[in-house]
Amino acid sequence: MILSENSKLLFPKYKGKTVKEIVEIDPQYIVWLSENIEGLTIQSEVLQKCNNRIEYLDSLRKKPSYSSRDDYDYDGFDYDRY
Repeated sequence: MILSENSKLLFPKYKGKTVKEIVEIDPQYIVWLSENIEGLTIQSEVLQKCNNRIEYLDSLRKKPSYSSRDDYDYDGFDYDRY
């Protein structure tokens, strides 16, 4: 079986969704399928998109959060008060 972007999955986790939809929400699942399901081939372009998406999502996780004033220089002004 060969999966392209427009293929719909028959596997329970994302049954009925296209590969393209899954690449956006869970690219690691497509990679996992390619490594663990015997007889399943996923087009190289799809795997490349998965890897690109995984790298992008990882880069978002590595960016610092500035939600706390401890994360950057604080000038002492009480911004919450105004």
